[in-house]
Amino acid sequence: MLQAFAKRDFAGEVDKATEELAGSLKVLAATAAPDNESAAKASGILATVVNIIGRAIVQGKRLEALKMVMDAAQSDIEKLAQLIVGSNTKIKKAVDTMLIRIVEHRKVMRPAITTANRVIFDTEVSLIISEADEIKDSLDNLSESITKVPSAHMEIRKILDETPTGLDALQQLVKEVQRIDKFYRSIK
Repeated sequence: MLQAFAKRDFAGEVDKATEELAGSLKVLAATAAPDNESAAKASGILATVVNIIGRAIVQGKRLEALKMVMDAAQSDIEKLAQLIVGSNTKIKKAVDTMLIRIVEHRKVMRPAITTANRVIFDTEVSLIISEADEIKDSLDNLSESITKVPSAHMEIRKILDETPTGLDALQQLVKEVQRIDKFYRSIK
C-alpha cells in the first residue's frame, strides 16, 4: 500500500486538475466578460493559488504517511536488529565449534616434525584459523553497525518533525517560486 501511495503522482494530478480549472475559468471569464482582460488574469491567479494549496496538501499528506509508517516500523526495526545480532552471535559460536573440530581432526593428520610437509600443513591450519578469525571479526563489525540502525531510524524520523530553517528554507522557497512561475506560464 505504501509503495503504491509513494508511486502515485499526486502532484501531477494536482497540476492536471489545476490546469483544467484554469482552462474552465478562462472559458468562464471569456464568456462572462469577453472584453475584460483582468478577468482572464484573475482566473490564472486563482488557478495558481489552487495549485499551490493542492501541492502543499499533497506534500503534507505524504509526509504524515511517512511519519506514520516510520513510527509503526520502529519496534520492528529494533526487533530485527536484535535478531540479526543474536544470529551473528550464534554464527560466531558455530564458527568456533567448526574450527575446534577442524583443528582436532587435523592434529591426527599432522606430519612429523622432521618432515617438510609439517611446515606446509601448519601453514594451512593457520590460514584456516585466520579465516575463522576474519569471519568472527566481520560478524562483530556487522553487529556493531546493526545495533545503530534503530537509533538512526529514530533520528531520521525526528528530523521529519523539524521545520526547515535558514538556507534550507530559502532553497525550498526558491524552488517553489520557480515551479509556480513555470506552472503559471504554462496556463497563460
